[in-house]
Amino acid sequence: MRTTARTLLKLLLLSSMAIGIAGCHSSRKTVRGNSGVPVRKVDYKEMKSDVESRHYDTQQIGALVAEAARWLGVPYKYAGNDKKGVDCSGLTSQVFLKTLNVKMPRSSREQQQWCTNIRKENLQPGDLVFFATGSNRNRVSHVGIYIGNGDIIHASSSRGVIISNLGETYYLSRYHSSGRPDVIHQIYASANRDSKKKNKNKSKNTEAKINPVTPNKNSGKVNRTAPVSTPTISVDELIEMQVDSIATSIDNTEIPATPPTRSIPAKPTSPAVSPVTASPTPEIPIPSITTEEPTDTIFNQFFD
Repeated sequence: MRTTARTLLKLLLLSSMAIGIAGCHSSRKTVRGNSGVPVRKVDYKEMKSDVESRHYDTQQIGALVAEAARWLGVPYKYAGNDKKGVDCSGLTSQVFLKTLNVKMPRSSREQQQWCTNIRKENLQPGDLVFFATGSNRNRVSHVGIYIGNGDIIHASSSRGVIISNLGETYYLSRYHSSGRPDVIHQIYASANRDSKKKNKNKSKNTEAKINPVTPNKNSGKVNRTAPVSTPTISVDELIEMQVDSIATSIDNTEIPATPPTRSIPAKPTSPAVSPVTASPTPEIPIPSITTEEPTDTIFNQFFD
């Protein structure tokens, strides 16, 4: 009886081993879905092509997602850190280290505490998503990198590094929380500042085109040119203005006066000689005037 029982136990062990071996072989050909139904084999090339077609406004975020996509298809290995095999927290830590030179905690639970907690609807590419895949749904045991459109890149224990959607039943039921690393917060804050500065400069340029300005050389300030209004005038008013202008110019013109006539002095007349004999008056000698030619050299220079 004992021999028979041992034989039966051996047969049961052998059959269970055979079933396990068959199951391993079948798992290489098919992948079990969240509901346990076999699904088509994962197409990692299609996943990479999908990531490459996406556009990210921030260059650093684009580099982060591109690096994560290079790990697609790497097999899962507990505590692995390279492309020979990697686990979920090893994937996130290596991607952040290679692209942003940031060293993260190694376990998913430590990474969740290391991040700033955010709401699920506020997720942005580069944030981390945490799951409780064990029996304790309050304990973080898995992590992935959010890449937008509800998708994450993560290291699945059954399919290696893949892209999954947060809307899938498995991840909806095991979702724990979302977190934003400080480096990701700084990247988006810097991008927002640059965007506001760019929009401000753009509005200034637009305003300058609408309202041109002219520099004031005296004050050094800039004065805006006021619109010049053109007065309207009729032809009759224009003619009347011209006539008034001509009349005013005639009234203001001074007529030169007639130059006064110069009076010619009369020749002196000799006094009348009284018939009374007068006493003889003494004669005044008249000096003789001699004319001599000038000998001055300067005079000769003018008349030489």
